[in-house]
Amino acid sequence: MKLIVTGGRDYNRVALLHAALRHLRPTLIIHGACPTGTDHHADEWARWNHVKRDPLPADWSDMSPPCKVRYGRHGPYNALAGFRRNAQMLTRGGEALLATEGGPGTMDMLDRAWKAGLPIWRVLGSDLHGPSGDVVLDLRSPLKEKV
Repeated sequence: MKLIVTGGRDYNRVALLHAALRHLRPTLIIHGACPTGTDHHADEWARWNHVKRDPLPADWSDMSPPCKVRYGRHGPYNALAGFRRNAQMLTRGGEALLATEGGPGTMDMLDRAWKAGLPIWRVLGSDLHGPSGDVVLDLRSPLKEKV
């Protein structure tokens, strides 16, 4: 399965994310290429498990419309670049979405995936929720599937 992964840049429940990925067994992981959090940990798992990766970083310097200029420690950037990248991730052939806890960018990606009709898997707390919303796996004990 080609899996889009999204979540917070501060997400650090690495073992839970890795357990979810082991359960889903993706053949390709598409992610937003953030150097920290969910994207980083999913990329790490893919490297360790010889799974193909398709990182798609946001182009924060692209000031073409739509644009909302903000100023950070490295100068001006387009605050909407992450949302633009989320739209692009959907064009990469993902067959499902896995989301961890996150902020507005994660919620945007969840909304886009839902509107596109993708099955959505969520890591909430220590459980993996399937596309129907039911808990399918306690990620603290990956061998204990819930029925």
